[in-house]
Amino acid sequence: MEIKLYKSPWKALILLVPCLIFVAIGIWMLQDPEASRFGAWGCICFFALGIPISLFNMFDRRPQIILNEIGVFDRTAYTDFINWEVIQDAYLLNINQQKFICLIVDKQYEPSRKKGRFRRAAAGLNKSVGAQELNIHLGAVSVDEVKLGQFILEMARLAPEARKERVQMGLLTAKSLVRMVVCSIIFLALFSCKNEGEVRIERYSNGNLKSEFFYLRDSVKHGLAKTYYYEGVIKEEIKFINGKREGKYINYHKNGSIKGEAEYSNDKVKGYSYYYNERGALMTKGFWYNGKKFGPTYFYGENGLIRKFVSCDFDEKIIYIINWNEDGKKINEEGLVFGPTIHKQNSANGDSVCLLIAVSQPPGYKSIIRVRELHEDNVIKESAIRVVNSLAKYCVPRGGNIGYSIKFLGEIREIETDYLVMQDSIMQRVD
Repeated sequence: MEIKLYKSPWKALILLVPCLIFVAIGIWMLQDPEASRFGAWGCICFFALGIPISLFNMFDRRPQIILNEIGVFDRTAYTDFINWEVIQDAYLLNINQQKFICLIVDKQYEPSRKKGRFRRAAAGLNKSVGAQELNIHLGAVSVDEVKLGQFILEMARLAPEARKERVQMGLLTAKSLVRMVVCSIIFLALFSCKNEGEVRIERYSNGNLKSEFFYLRDSVKHGLAKTYYYEGVIKEEIKFINGKREGKYINYHKNGSIKGEAEYSNDKVKGYSYYYNERGALMTKGFWYNGKKFGPTYFYGENGLIRKFVSCDFDEKIIYIINWNEDGKKINEEGLVFGPTIHKQNSANGDSVCLLIAVSQPPGYKSIIRVRELHEDNVIKESAIRVVNSLAKYCVPRGGNIGYSIKFLGEIREIETDYLVMQDSIMQRVD
């Protein structure tokens, strides 16, 4: 199963029409004895170059971008699939109205490492304008660049066995959207007929909209809410369900570009939030758990390079921090393998006790966590557990746990060399 994105014929037509017009103007200038022949031929030659390019894009029916469970392929970026495992991060970049999704990969996978001096110089030029060596060009395709960027980030974070299912969900997105719209229209129609609420609108002194909220009869916010800048440009939008924020939150700059994004569930932020500058470059990416900052947060410079990384525990206290300078050279680094506390949580059916611990996952390193089940200092069982977004979770059945303890053993190692950076352990009784 694959997601294929093709070149847009309409975008090719938008390029073709002005090229034809300017070529025609150049030909007309040649007929005018007073017009500059140099300028006429320059106009013809320059804009004539756009005609075969636009015609090629119009009739080229090969997919330009392909996404599947293996990785992402772009004809303009690389000759083969870029595997999800090598993608560390991705961000949007807008250069002169040309949009790109820039892929951050480990230096050992950067194409210029195996190329000559000229290719390395070109790669350095890319980074000087805020791009990367691997950039997906979106200029010829019609796609929501924000959703595509989020999809790439999600696929890079997913386990290999879950990626195929996620690709299938991506193909069904359009159909699901149609169903959602139809259901929303029916719901709103029924809702309005019952007259169970009202829309409240505020305006600025200049008459422009300030806010739009729908309230139920008991003054509870419900449905899509929007706020606006004084100039009339949208500022924020978020959905409420019975007074609680639910779903995607978007904040905008005054120029209309997206400033920030987050996901809400039951009035609490969850998952990753993103902050962009006015040019569309990613500046901050941070994870949230149960409405609090938890786990990794990345801060980027104007050139697209990471400047700071922090990892937080359940109480939003920093347990790991790294700083880089503008050139990407590491300045300082310090931290711990684990957060200082272990949280207990009942399983969904209540027959188990789950222990949760915050684990540092700094970029360029791998965190390896093993768990030992102990009974009066005797090891009963030892196993490795996965760490997802700095959260390690281990569940044990209830009952018969007298004198029973769980010991977490953690290591942080360099990915390239497997060098052991630090190790630690922490224990919790589960009586």
